[in-house]
Parts: sequence; structure tokens; C-alpha cells
Amino acid sequence: MGQDQMDQGDGFAVWLESQAPMLHELIRTNRSNLVERTRNKLAARAVPCKSEEELTAAIGLLLGQLAEALRMSMSDSAAFLAATSRDELAASAAAHGTALLHQGFSLGHVVRYYSDIRQAITELAAELVITIHPSELRTLNTCLDEAQAAAVSEYGRLREQGNQDAETQRLGRLAHELRNLLTSATLAYDVLKHGQAGIDGSAGTILGRSLKSLRGLLDRSLSDSCLCSGPDSAPHPSRVN
Repeated sequence: MGQDQMDQGDGFAVWLESQAPMLHELIRTNRSNLVERTRNKLAARAVPCKSEEELTAAIGLLLGQLAEALRMSMSDSAAFLAATSRDELAASAAAHGTALLHQGFSLGHVVRYYSDIRQAITELAAELVITIHPSELRTLNTCLDEAQAAAVSEYGRLREQGNQDAETQRLGRLAHELRNLLTSATLAYDVLKHGQAGIDGSAGTILGRSLKSLRGLLDRSLSDSCLCSGPDSAPHPSRVN
């Protein structure tokens, strides 16, 4: 092959690459297709979803933000790095992490959710025989990694907050039950103390029942605490001499 033919071949390759749509154009043009692909991947793993409409809208929003970030990265890389598009993407992903938690997603589901979007985009490009430019692929991966990190962080924060709220409510209920039992025991003790009734009477019965209920309540509370903390934290019985 002569030099002229090689130059023509290289020129044709450059021309052909220039005719290929850029990644942000691919995403915008095929957004509905990509949404459906992502939903199918989630459904294949039996990921729970309380609202198909909300999930579809969220995937579409993320794809639109990715397309805009990719467009900005190709038009002006320096401006892209300093612009707010990636910050907005991360902020939106944090809010999306909240939505995914309410949808019933586990932490593993949240991580795979962003991987599914990445795979949907790259698979579509492969099917259409479109070569993704390395710089576009780097930008896509960076955006998805940052969005995933923001969503996972917010998901974890909200789940921990939910656990703390549940524990606060449990302790509140325990305190309420303890107060009621202590009140009954104290009233019965006062009656017995002043000689208004004998220990075998109703006051003695109330006192005994209240003390047994207190012991049972505390035992259950300790058992629940041990189950949450692990087997190593189980209380050991002590002998009273």
C-alpha cells in the first residue's frame, strides 16, 4: 500500500469518527430507550420499586444531567471542571438517594443502580457501533462515580437517622411502661407501709404483680439489646450470696 493510500485511509477514519454522534447526543436522542434498559436491568434483579413513575422520572432526570455535563466537558473542559453542573448532579443524586431509600432499595441496590445506567449507555453505543471518545468515557465515569458516592452517602445518613429515631421511640415506650409499673408498685407499697392492708391482700398482690412485670420488662429489654449488639454482649448470670 502506498503512502497516498495510507493517508487516504487515515483521513477516512478521522472523517468517519467525526460523523459519529457525541455521547451527550446519543443520551439525549435515546433517553427513553436508556430508561427502559435501566428499568429492565433493575427488574431482572428483583429490585423493589414502590412507584414506577417516580423511578422512571428519576432515571430520565439523571440521564439529562449526564448529557449536559458531557456537553459542557466537550465544549470547554476548563469551564466544566469549575462549573456547577457536576455539583448539581451530586446534589440531585443525594436527593435521589433519599427517594431510593423510600422506594425500598437496599444499599447494594443503590450501588448497582448507577452501574446499570453506565452499562445501559455503553451497551447501546456498542449496538449502534458508536465509538465513545476516551475523554467522554472518563467524564461519564467521573459523573456517575460522584453521583453514586453522593447517593450512597445520603442513603447511609438517612438510614442511620432512621435507626436513631426508632431507638429513641423504643426507649420512650420503655420509659412509659416503667413509669406505669413503678407508679402501681409505689402506691401499693404506701398502702402496705401505713398498715391500711395486709401483704396478702389486694395491695400485696398489686405490688407483687408490678415487680414481676418490671423484671420481665427489663429482661426483654436486655435481650433485645443483646440481639442488636451481638452474642458477645449477652449478660452473664451472676450468683447472689
